Amino acid sequence: MLKRLRLHNFKSFLNFEMDFTSRHLLIGKNNSGKTNLCSAIRFLGATARTDLATAAANCIQGGIPEIQNWNLLGKPIDFKVICELPFEGSTLTYQYDLSLEATGIGKEIGSGEVHLRLIEERLKMEGGGFSNASLLVNDGREAHLLHEESTGKPEGPYTPRTLAPQDATMLSRLYALKTNRRAILFRQFLQSWMYFRLSPDSIRSRWRDAERSGSLYQEDGRHLPSAIFKLKNEDDRRYRRLIQRVKDNVEPDLEAINFLVSPDQGVVPYVTLRGRPRASWAVLSDGTLLALALSQFIEQADAQLDDTGPPPPLMIIEEPENGLYTPVLRELLEDFEKTPVRAQFIFTSHSPNFIDLFDRDLSNVTALKKEDDVTVAMPLVRKKETIERHRGDFSLGELHFKELFA
Repeated sequence: MLKRLRLHNFKSFLNFEMDFTSRHLLIGKNNSGKTNLCSAIRFLGATARTDLATAAANCIQGGIPEIQNWNLLGKPIDFKVICELPFEGSTLTYQYDLSLEATGIGKEIGSGEVHLRLIEERLKMEGGGFSNASLLVNDGREAHLLHEESTGKPEGPYTPRTLAPQDATMLSRLYALKTNRRAILFRQFLQSWMYFRLSPDSIRSRWRDAERSGSLYQEDGRHLPSAIFKLKNEDDRRYRRLIQRVKDNVEPDLEAINFLVSPDQGVVPYVTLRGRPRASWAVLSDGTLLALALSQFIEQADAQLDDTGPPPPLMIIEEPENGLYTPVLRELLEDFEKTPVRAQFIFTSHSPNFIDLFDRDLSNVTALKKEDDVTVAMPLVRKKETIERHRGDFSLGELHFKELFA
């Protein structure tokens, strides 16, 4: 689970640091930095899968030219991640530091290319018999990789060296070997970070695009039919639970989601409704499609129970309340909370009704705001006295709407 994130010189963040819980809500005005924070998390996750330029192009609006704070052009862009992951019955604590340099920013448009270069990268770990072990040290030219299996043996740990790429993290280039299982576990965790801004129109009409792309997920949710098809074939119990959850909360006529195999070997979803055995996928309402998507996330997270496999994913879901009735959101959020604690969800919202659902534990809510064009974090537990003073008159969402957290 992601425990803490530090950002410096990334977009609107300077010396920014915040803690996360397993079910965390980000709130704040428009342009306060919520999407920028989501972009930072997405970018970090992508650097474990691909080169830096591709990660920036896919995850940062504007790409490399917009990655850093314009008041600190030419200065390093720093990230620090602290997380806890289960491994063979113990809990490992990781610290990952990544420092990058962007060049060519600030020049006249069209005058030259911009580049992103790795300056330094470090991965440290504690737990499971290791104490402050440096699994990876990369100075941008040469990387030192800890031979994990030799640690603790009489001959001492062995640290081989290798040339390091400058256009990608060394973490993304590691081979999955028995000698670096703990480093690979951390990489798998970063690779599991997913971001969603769900669009009912895309879910309804663009599912074929997702199928042809071969991608496991798409930010707008167009992959949903493929994900449900996979769930139905691999875990019928969870598939039936997904259907029942949506039936109970949104669409009482829903009986099943089935699939036909088309001539090109793709799968075509159709819906079984009460009295309509073969209804089109397109007939489902926006709320039903959103509920199906959120329910699929719940089942995906709930399947990650075994600490011998890949770590449970971290999912960022922006504004999940759009198109859903508040009591339905409440039921779905309770199901999110019932999934294993190791499964982590980060939500953003402007809706007072959705914010109210986090009223029980203020440690799960962080307000972001701009001060002199720089984003700062304010955990709501720091405003507990103010909130308690007004709790009899206003809900948590109403207090946010009235800007009493400023």
